[in-house]
Amino acid sequence: ELIIVLPGGLENHVGDLVPGIVTALGDKGTSSPLKIETLGFLRLLLSNHKAQVFTPHLSSLCPPIFKSVGENYFKITSESLRVCQELTSVIRQQASGSDLKKYTKELYK
Repeated sequence: ELIIVLPGGLENHVGDLVPGIVTALGDKGTSSPLKIETLGFLRLLLSNHKAQVFTPHLSSLCPPIFKSVGENYFKITSESLRVCQELTSVIRQQASGSDLKKYTKELYK
């Protein structure tokens, strides 16, 4: 709710949030509801903040997001695809040359 009420309000704290997001998505012991909530939070975070806020964190955020797309549970997959939709905007606006190529290649696998 904070993200919706105060768009851009977490810009200064994204770096603090990324390790928790990566852990929640990448840890095999994480429950499905937590992954779904994490992906929903990340989607809102990406859609309500400037793209340049995420540029330094793309290398750590992209792998667990892309891996989540291949999950067996359809709710995780669908929420991951929604995150990828927002992520494409961030990648396109901020990534340069080889980074852009690397992320788009993984995105379209």
